[in-house]
Amino acid sequence: MKEITLKGQDNLDLAVFVYDDVKNPIGVVQLVHGSCEHSQRYTEFIEYLNSNDYIVVASDHRGHGKTAQLQNTMLGFFAPNDGWNILIDDLKVINDYIHQNYGDLKITMMGHSMGSFMVRTYLIKYGSTINKAILSGTAWYNPFLMKYAIWFARKRKKKYGQYFRDDFIWSLSYKSFNKKWISHNSTGNEWLSIDEENRIKFSKDLTCGFMFTSTAFLDMFLGIVYNQKRKNMKHVPKDIPVLLISGEDDPVGAFKKGVKKTKKSFDKQKIKTEMIFYKDLRHEIVFDRDKELVFKDVLNFLKS
Repeated sequence: MKEITLKGQDNLDLAVFVYDDVKNPIGVVQLVHGSCEHSQRYTEFIEYLNSNDYIVVASDHRGHGKTAQLQNTMLGFFAPNDGWNILIDDLKVINDYIHQNYGDLKITMMGHSMGSFMVRTYLIKYGSTINKAILSGTAWYNPFLMKYAIWFARKRKKKYGQYFRDDFIWSLSYKSFNKKWISHNSTGNEWLSIDEENRIKFSKDLTCGFMFTSTAFLDMFLGIVYNQKRKNMKHVPKDIPVLLISGEDDPVGAFKKGVKKTKKSFDKQKIKTEMIFYKDLRHEIVFDRDKELVFKDVLNFLKS
């Protein structure tokens, strides 16, 4: 693996990790991690893809991992304004790097959780620059509730400032995901996976599980609403195959319901979409109990 630094369109540094120690590569996976984590967690999955002849290019988002360190910004904060579109443009910068260095190989963009929302926006804005997309742990949310969430996050940002870590919105969103597993000895992270070792690693990682600012919540909510508008989805290229993968017990996807609604929205646009659910698995399926099965399904999709 080699770590490089690319410049965002605003000239700020982005931490990018290139896993290209592959003798005869047959494709590239651009990996887009989720919220409140970082790309270095995916090493085992990346090594699996490398061993099957795929180069992987991963990055840490603004307000996450090493990119936050490079920019000397707090975790959980993207930008003062228009943070979502800035994140998507960062993905384009990284995608440009892939085209410049591996231009003869097909590119699949894979995003998990918030990363899946980012990939969905990317498909709308820059879809022609990739060949396939994988959405892991994605969701669909009630438009009326999202409209209220945007109003509320904007109000909180104005009242408390752009760097305010919003524990109230956090409790209504991320904290609520653990509702099904609340008990006297729950850690709050049971919703992530069945695998306890994964949950322990997540809890001990100081660059995971941090709280978003009101600003970042606002940015993400705006991105989700943008993705779900039919007029925007019409811009997704019809020839890009999309794979949706999710644990059956994932609260982010409303225990399959939100993923099914997402697929339906793609189907209406006549986009070729596959959907796979994993019995008993929760949100972080590439770290969970049956991760080897997930790895194989991803590989089969890449090779199809």
